[in-house]
Amino acid sequence: MKKLLLLLLFIPLMSISQNDHPTEFKYELTDELKNGSFGYVKGYLSKTNNYIVFESLGSIEDNYLKIIDYINFSYRNPEKVIAAKSENKYIRINGFAENLYKQWKGAVTFDFDIRYSLTFYVKKDRIKLEINNLEWFDSGIGWRSITDGIIMHTKSGKPRKSMVGTTDVRLENYFNNIKNQLISFKNNDLIDSDKDDW
Repeated sequence: MKKLLLLLLFIPLMSISQNDHPTEFKYELTDELKNGSFGYVKGYLSKTNNYIVFESLGSIEDNYLKIIDYINFSYRNPEKVIAAKSENKYIRINGFAENLYKQWKGAVTFDFDIRYSLTFYVKKDRIKLEINNLEWFDSGIGWRSITDGIIMHTKSGKPRKSMVGTTDVRLENYFNNIKNQLISFKNNDLIDSDKDDW
């Protein structure tokens, strides 16, 4: 009887842990100190979870086609955006955003372009969105990775006031918005109903 009771208590805990996935991208300050080759990139890393999982009611095929339709509708050159795909399994895209990343450089802040790689994985009734690569463009050096985190606190631990609450929030909002648009796309919220009046 005790074994049965323990088993019944254990099963709900197993199901909770299997579904315990982040649903929003969120930057958090870590204890990891980053020493870069330039003085302005020394400090503590803030990192985001690299994936989220969200509900999307429908079959695997429905969710796969919804992502394809969303990309076709949302990106100017969808055929160039899609980097890889495996039918009813995943779609990987490469994207670009202007002036999204604010960086402190020599006591001045600048806005920089970013490029990224995302993978959408599909299952019945849910989608997983994963950030595979994230870079910002430094005109003096070229593309620099921020996949592993961004430095928003100095080596002394002080927050860079121009970045905290701005750089992290911009990036969070950008990628969370892709999720929100994809959810809305299911309900045709992105399609202007006036376009049907032709």
